[in-house]
Order: sequence, then C-alpha cells, then structure tokens
Amino acid sequence: MSTHASPRNVAAVIAATLGSLTMLAPTQALSFTVDNTPRSASATTVFVTTCADSTQPGTLRNAISTATTGQVIDLGHLTCSTITMDQTLGQMIANVDSLTVTSSGAMKTIDGVNKSRLISLTGSGKLTLTNLFLTRGSVKSPTGGCVYSHGSVELVGSRITNCFLYGTNEPIAQGGAIFARNDVALRSSSISQSSVFSLNVAAGGAIAAGGSVLLTVDYTVPGRGGSAITATSTYGNPNSTGGAISAQGVTMRRSTIERCVSSVAGAIDADSVGIYSSTISRNVSNGAVSIVGGVLAQTSANVSNSTFAYNQGAKYGALRVGSQADVIISSSIFAQSSTSTGVPIPDISQVPSTNPPPKGIRGGSNLVQRTSVALPSDTIAADPQFGATTFCSSIAGSALTTVHTLLPGSPALLRGFPNSTTDTDECGNSLGAAGDRVDIGALQQSSIDDQIFKNDFENHP
Repeated sequence: MSTHASPRNVAAVIAATLGSLTMLAPTQALSFTVDNTPRSASATTVFVTTCADSTQPGTLRNAISTATTGQVIDLGHLTCSTITMDQTLGQMIANVDSLTVTSSGAMKTIDGVNKSRLISLTGSGKLTLTNLFLTRGSVKSPTGGCVYSHGSVELVGSRITNCFLYGTNEPIAQGGAIFARNDVALRSSSISQSSVFSLNVAAGGAIAAGGSVLLTVDYTVPGRGGSAITATSTYGNPNSTGGAISAQGVTMRRSTIERCVSSVAGAIDADSVGIYSSTISRNVSNGAVSIVGGVLAQTSANVSNSTFAYNQGAKYGALRVGSQADVIISSSIFAQSSTSTGVPIPDISQVPSTNPPPKGIRGGSNLVQRTSVALPSDTIAADPQFGATTFCSSIAGSALTTVHTLLPGSPALLRGFPNSTTDTDECGNSLGAAGDRVDIGALQQSSIDDQIFKNDFENHP
C-alpha cells in the first residue's frame, strides 16, 4: 500500500493564476509507517469501553489499530464524554481499506491535546466519522492536521475544530483539518478554527482533497441543516490559497463558508464549483498576491439561489473565474465586496483573455452590485440592502449555517426564480414550483402569498 499522497497540483494552479511561480512537486511522503498485514473484510461492530488512551483492548486506539476493513467502531456506550489522547503514543492509524468510527449515543470528543494528528486511514476506501467532536490535532507534515486518508473522508453530524498543520520545509502543505487523496464529504457537519502554516505553499485551511469536496445536509435525520466551514486559514511564503477548501471540485448545498483567510483565494480554490442555496460570506484574500476574497473557479462555476456577501480582496471580492470557464449564475446575490480599507471592488470578475476571448457568463435573475465582466441583461446592479445576519434553525447535532436577511424594500425580494438544482433555500424553506417568483439569494423571506400576488400582478397587468 502506497504511503504517498497525490494531492491536487496546487502549485500549478497558483502558477497559472499568477503567472509567476515555479512549479512544485505535488507528491509528498507521509510521516507514518504502514502495516501491510492483510485483514479480511468485516461488517461487525466493536464497542469502545473506556476513555483511557492506550494500546490495551477496549480503548479506541486498540480498536482502530486492530480493525478489519468495513468494521464499525462505536463509542456510544461510553459513560465518559472525552477521549484525551496520550501524548507519547501519537496518532491512531487504521491500516485497513475502509472504517467507520461513530457514537450511537451522545456525541463524543477526541482530543489530540495539540501533540499529533488524530486519525489516519492508510487504505484507499473511506474513513467515516459520525457524531464525533474532533479537536486539537497538530502535526508537522505535508498533509492533514487532524485527519488523513489515503482514500476518502466523510463526516456525518460531526464537528472538527482547532486543527493545525505545520508544513515547515515541504514544498506544499495541505489540509489544516482534513486531507484526503480522493474525496471529502461533510453532511450536517462543521470545521472551524483550523489552519495550515508553511514556509512555502499552503492550501486548504479546512480541507484539501485530490478529488472533490461536498458540503451538504444529512438527509437521513429529519430537521438537520447543512454544513459549515468558519474561521479557517492558510499562511504560506510566498503564497497560500483556499482558506477553507482546495480541491478539484467543490459542491455546496444549504451550507456556509465564512470568515476564512488566504492570500490567493480566501474561501475556495477549485477547478469547478457548484454552489446551491448557500452562503459565501466575510472571507478575506490578503497579502501581495491577493486574488479574490471568495471563490476562485478555474474551469466551471454553477451558482444558484446563493448569497456572496462582504468578501474582501485587494482587487476582486466574491467570485473570479478562469478565462475559458463555463459559468452559469442564477437568482443569486453578489454584493458588498471591498478591500480591507473599505474601498468597493468588483463582486464578479474573470481572468482576461484575447485569443480566444473569454466565454460569456450565462444565467439570469441575479443581483450583482459591481462587476468587471459582462453579465446577463436582466442583472440588477444595486445594493441588496442586507439586514441582520442570522443562523438557520435546525435540530441539535447540526452545523450552524449563516444567512443574510434582506430589509423591506430590497430590490432582491421576489425577483428570482427556483432552480432545477435545488428545491429549498439554505434554511430548508420551500422555493415553490417552477415559474414562481422567489427572493434572490440564499434565504427565502417572502411568503407564498407574496409569491402568488407577484405572479398575478405580472401575468395580469
């Protein structure tokens, strides 16, 4: 089993964006030893019986180290709430293809006390973490401050916070909280207060993935909300990117990324993005190579019924796309972008190109306060008149996702349409049927009666 990750070639992406970086190798050796002893597949459940951390039977560490592929490790029978990792034993390593660690009872905490990464999966399958709170992972490594997977990672109803990756002399350091060679999915989960530090290139303050990243709802539990990434960051010399996420592709549904920081792209750096009924807010691109405060999408962007607000950069605020990117934006708000000193900057921009010329941006029923590129003819260029910032309400165990309300009289009220890619707003409110008028942005405030009145007024002048 290989011990080398194949992350997205972040250096190449940054070089293409800036036109001034030396290409760097995308593959770095991991810092742990792999046990190649084969273990047969198993669908059994192993119960952890103590919160002590040792190699003895009954501990989480023992269950992980002796696990078989497909096994479920359950912390739900513990009467204690926290497993504090032994500083002398290092990270917990699963030498299997796939594994689930869950708590079938109350949420349980795994605390790395800032001395090591928490969990690594060396197999090419999936590491699933359910109803867990992972905190204070810290490691000097090219990849993964709290969680590493040679395959994929899925969080379900879980929280990760205070994870730190120190890339020191590695050419690229990626994944302040999570690194996966393949894909990462967050379902009603959150990542916060995590960072990547590097003497060279840093990427993915919360997540770095060689494949795709999904932020969405755990639909198996009624009433749960979406996922959130907040206050994560990357710090590199000379460059860093993806304050929240660096990946090949990113899809967001009913989710939030806010208050993330990086130099090239404050929130997301990806080849392609799909952002539906979601909020990208108050992210920052800083430093000498600042590109865009919000999202950098190189090849394609599809955005509908979403809100980009108060993102900061030196030149560009909410969304910047590649010169030949396929871009569709519908019923979405892009507004209040500025520099760190409050100077207004374009909310939407595109990498310039003369031969061939940039592809046009398609879609409709958007509010874009400022732009440096041509937009659909029905675009509203105005202040959206944001009101208070609030959270979507959801049951316990969900992430807190942020939405920006609109004041009465906002030009975004009842000026949008439902999109075929989503049937609810970020908080789970219905967007009605095809043809109904809805509010532009991630939050549907207007009532169904308001929609009917608007439709009747327009259809029967």
